[in-house]
Amino acid sequence: LVVSHTEPDHSGLIAQVIERAAALGNESLTVLGSKVCLQFLQNLVFSSFKSQVVANGHKVDLGGGHELEFVIAPNLHWPDTMFTFDHGTGLLYTCDAFGMHYCSEHIRDVEGVKELLPHYSLYYDCLMRPNARSVVTALKKIAGFEIKQIATGHGPMLSESAAEWMEKYKSWSEKALEKQGPSVALFWVSGFGNSERLAQSFAHGLTSSGVNVEMHDLN
Repeated sequence: LVVSHTEPDHSGLIAQVIERAAALGNESLTVLGSKVCLQFLQNLVFSSFKSQVVANGHKVDLGGGHELEFVIAPNLHWPDTMFTFDHGTGLLYTCDAFGMHYCSEHIRDVEGVKELLPHYSLYYDCLMRPNARSVVTALKKIAGFEIKQIATGHGPMLSESAAEWMEKYKSWSEKALEKQGPSVALFWVSGFGNSERLAQSFAHGLTSSGVNVEMHDLN
């Protein structure tokens, strides 16, 4: 079970998956994640489970040509985030990165860049722009991959214009790092997500006003 990160909207069912697997006789189910991810997960799953820490560049061969390679991508937008690339399909699993708060009858980005761009850019401004330096670092790590599609945790799969969507992140982040102006550090502790949503609203307002923002989750 590969865990990209432990924000509750992505990890809330992990405990039940582990329990269900054990009930069906698979007590050896192994949870793979970054070191920080598995540390966080200990406080979310109140039972012992088999786990394996994966580092940047670590690979797991699933057979059938599917070799997974892991990319540690902290602060996109949680400190435990990692990407997973399937060399067999060219599919990059990114969790929050490259996402958007958008839902339609289509599971892929068939509407096109022009129609989806307002949703994509708003999501970037709220969640990724405050960590633009981490975005640039992550893009460098995946530069050698032959990425055909991006499976995000929010919004449609990016299969029609994946390269163009990634280029947007690159140009926006590089531009954000060029600005030399006032900066604000935002710290929050969120038990149920409300404080985090407020922090994201503050970050969006600040970055829209040309203020650099660094976000830090103290959980």
